Amino acid sequence: MATTRSLITRALSLIGVVSSGETPSADEMSDALLCLNDMLDAWPTERLLLHRQARTVYDLVVNQQDYTIGSGGGFNGARPPTGITLAGIVTGSGETQVEYPMRVLTQAEWASVGVKGVKSSIPCAVYYNSTFPLGTLSFWPIPSAAATKAAIYADVKLAALALDDTISLPEGYARALRYLLALELAPEFGRAVPPSVAAIAIEARANLKASNLRPDLLLSIDPALLEGGRGFGGGGGWPVMGGTSPAVTPVVIDLGGSRTIAVNHTTWVPVESYRTITIDSADYTSYSLEVAVDAWSLNALVTTLIRLYDVTAGAACGAGSVIATSTTPTTFNVTLTDDPGVDHDYRLEVMSGPISEDLYAVGTLRSY
Repeated sequence: MATTRSLITRALSLIGVVSSGETPSADEMSDALLCLNDMLDAWPTERLLLHRQARTVYDLVVNQQDYTIGSGGGFNGARPPTGITLAGIVTGSGETQVEYPMRVLTQAEWASVGVKGVKSSIPCAVYYNSTFPLGTLSFWPIPSAAATKAAIYADVKLAALALDDTISLPEGYARALRYLLALELAPEFGRAVPPSVAAIAIEARANLKASNLRPDLLLSIDPALLEGGRGFGGGGGWPVMGGTSPAVTPVVIDLGGSRTIAVNHTTWVPVESYRTITIDSADYTSYSLEVAVDAWSLNALVTTLIRLYDVTAGAACGAGSVIATSTTPTTFNVTLTDDPGVDHDYRLEVMSGPISEDLYAVGTLRSY
């Protein structure tokens, strides 16, 4: 494998600074190294020159929305050089670990979130602001559950090199580095770039970008187009069953809702075609329960608040929220009112905020 020193020597030979077998002076090597590292530092501005992404997991703090990211930040890791490409919320550990995908919001989408202070056990969206020297991540809703982590996917910047470092990069990089460095060094050393060198440099750059292009082949379908949707009430995915018997394992109870008829309120109301379920909560004390909801709105980026309401006790058991155009179901943990001997009635309720908007939602109560 090539070293930085041999890379620089070969690049200098391309523009005639040194002849074959000749060694650059210490000053020439030092100046060329500065040019090389400046070039690598600028490569994130052409993100397809970067060959890999990394998944890094960070601990979230209960009731904290904003986190700095970078060396010495709240998320003490590499500052994403080109923003974040994907993100997820990680719960559990080992074989029970689950990663829920989050939507990465644009600046306009983050500005459109009217109620930023909503809390939920599982955030469904994140916004990255490329502040410097530390970037800033804002999660929505604000994470409210302990032992929750965020998985951040981001491009990896090529590290600065020292003269005697060994360069180990994928196919095509040795050629591209040599010829692109020659272009950088030519004005520094007062040399003209031979046309053949310029042509190879252009070709090598294009080849790297073509090699690093990774189209997203995962297609999704708007759940509003599918009566029965992604597993709620049919069509595969999560099983849904009627009835209220707690003897079924795992517990999956349909809470109703509609994909074709909307509700429109800025106060809490039951979902359209809701099902009031009657259960003795004492029978569920051995289960960890969550409500899983698929929700969307007539127009984009309306904040939708969702809760499981105990009609008998007159109180919410748990609540979550979602940007209602998200195609990812939102979930939130619930604890049923433990009142042995008394059957409680529960129903799924929604509310739009801060403006009134047509909302659609369907959901289930399930164990996990």
